[in-house]
Amino acid sequence: MTQGDFTTENPPGTEELEPPEIPVRHWPTSIQFNEFGNAGRIAILCSQGTEIDPHAILFSLLEVAGAVIGPNIHLFVGETRHYCRLFSVLVGASSRGRKGSSVGPILSVFNDLREDFQAIRSSGPLSSGEGLLWRIRDASEEVDKEGMPIASGVDDKRLLILDGEFAAALRAMKRESNTLSAVLRSAWDDGNIAPLTKTRPVKVTDGHICFVSHITQAELSACLSETDALNGFANRILWICTRRQGSVPFPERLSKESRQEITAILERTLKVAERAREMALTPEAREIFTKSYPILTQERPGLYGAATSRAEAQTMRMAMILSLIDGSPSIRQEDMIRSLHCWRYAEESARFIFGDREPDQRANKILKYLRDGEKTTTQIINNLFSKNGTGIAAVLEHLQAVGKITSRKKQTGKKPVTWWNLPENTVTDLTD
Repeated sequence: MTQGDFTTENPPGTEELEPPEIPVRHWPTSIQFNEFGNAGRIAILCSQGTEIDPHAILFSLLEVAGAVIGPNIHLFVGETRHYCRLFSVLVGASSRGRKGSSVGPILSVFNDLREDFQAIRSSGPLSSGEGLLWRIRDASEEVDKEGMPIASGVDDKRLLILDGEFAAALRAMKRESNTLSAVLRSAWDDGNIAPLTKTRPVKVTDGHICFVSHITQAELSACLSETDALNGFANRILWICTRRQGSVPFPERLSKESRQEITAILERTLKVAERAREMALTPEAREIFTKSYPILTQERPGLYGAATSRAEAQTMRMAMILSLIDGSPSIRQEDMIRSLHCWRYAEESARFIFGDREPDQRANKILKYLRDGEKTTTQIINNLFSKNGTGIAAVLEHLQAVGKITSRKKQTGKKPVTWWNLPENTVTDLTD
């Protein structure tokens, strides 16, 4: 099935329920924007005559629209509430990926549509959890002598962060006592954030934070820590591959006609959103999601798996926003299919970005070391880990269990020696 094959019998992902043990690293398959409703139409109009990747425009649109829509609209899946709230990081091979310019036309239109749009925007940077909370804080529970809150609250709980340097955020998270990761995880979930601090805690109720950020693949490889890969931070983010589209020395501005068309689409989106409260899936959309659920929830290997383990929730949230952009207060089957295609692009992006990397950096060291040929356990411990073998046996057993390495025993002296190697015909694609 291709990304453009919009069928109801076989939605994207249902045709292959068992992923390869070692992910194949290839650029994600392009979305067919001319079959993608209003969101696809906006991506086409904003990318025409420019070098901007339309995928960057599409995912930026979902973020910005979700932020403007706000926290009043929700969707129940069981007892879990989902909101029009997404985090996206646009990842380019280099700084020439035209990531930053992707959101410009969309911001311009929303700025004309909503007088309050500037107030909910922030250019970042993402650096501390306390800074985020202060922007959308509740009134302080601590009062002065007159019984008034020491710190006033913010009525509008929406916050759209447009951060051009995600590497800085990842470096900040590594600092001791930095709460950015924890705050963003809570913000993505339900928006109710109450850090346990000793003095004057800042509390947020029904916060609605969305962010679009940018990073190069080399920076991401260097800065994403093992902790943030595994603690649920990475899987709350849509990792999106972007690249420069051709060479256009003088990119075109949005034409008057294109701007009018985009404005009309988004104006209708906001009108529908103002009336909607609890969204629901049509029976046809439920059937599509049910068919896709096994592939969305299957186990995926390595760091790629850790970064994509909220597939079903991400898909549902994107379907909510795509529905509203198409002017529908409920999620229809075409909205769900388009959302599944968005997820397919995000998942393939994560596979391309993270490749065959393991969350445990010791595992990555071992895989890289074995490129030169088979090594003994002793060689691995002595040469890679300064003769400290604590936990290395478990790492080797894990890599063997998931098919990343093989072993053989060779009798030398009184007891056999274990030799480790990469499987035959395996291409490891690790970022140095």
